[in-house]
Amino acid sequence: MSDVREKNDIAIAYKALCIANGLNNTERLVAAAILSHYSKRDGRCDPGIDRLARMLSIDERSVRRATNAICSERCGLFVKKSHGGMSGRASYIPQWDNFREIVTDWDRRMASGSGPEKCWKGDRTNMSGYDDDEPDISVQATGQKCPVEPDRNVRETNIINPFEEPISLSDAVECVSGADLLGRKEKAESDRKHQSIETETHAPVEERRTNWHAASAAIWESIRRLNGDDAAAVWAFASELGERSRGMRQVIRAEIAFAGAGLRELRRLMILHRLEGSNDHAASMH
Repeated sequence: MSDVREKNDIAIAYKALCIANGLNNTERLVAAAILSHYSKRDGRCDPGIDRLARMLSIDERSVRRATNAICSERCGLFVKKSHGGMSGRASYIPQWDNFREIVTDWDRRMASGSGPEKCWKGDRTNMSGYDDDEPDISVQATGQKCPVEPDRNVRETNIINPFEEPISLSDAVECVSGADLLGRKEKAESDRKHQSIETETHAPVEERRTNWHAASAAIWESIRRLNGDDAAAVWAFASELGERSRGMRQVIRAEIAFAGAGLRELRRLMILHRLEGSNDHAASMH
């Protein structure tokens, strides 16, 4: 496999993890972390359970459950092969064709606005209490019951958990109202869009949900158009944030407020994250 093909496969795999139905938050994080350990030089990918748990700040039991799920025949994102011995480590083989299939179907949906062409074998949305024909943001899915002995992190069973909080004008413009992001002409255009958002706050729940997902899709599409290592880095950061995180909600609100502002806000958060990491590293050296 050429270096270019391999680089593209990795970027496509990150995108697939972001948009695939049927993965809970822990499974998505563990899959992204495993993919980050893939060596372009020799194809090796064998992070230990303890390492993944430590890096993701979740318990080892949850990591094991997640690896079993993403390596299962139902999901098919990785194939796991045990090294044997007492270490309990395993190699993870990314299934590039399956990642590409997920993204290809998504690109088709972006072009047509239609639903999935076929149910991906890893999609378990209907197991979580939602009716595909009449999605209802106001209904909380029951999903899978928690273990009798709960771990430190609660297992989330539905990727499309509803955003129940209304999108307020102040929330929508908190990241894009500064003069450093918008010129005078852009600011005037932004103000007009903000007025529409204020009206949208009182719109029907289904309409708000549609607008939210449209903004989210626009962000992923803008990232998809990036090239090279930059695309892979942004995909990786967005994947680590997770769709339900405070940071990603902030990014989506920015996109709703002003088209194109979501990607700018995502880059800003990415820079802040790197700076915080550098500061933590510098502090640990003293």
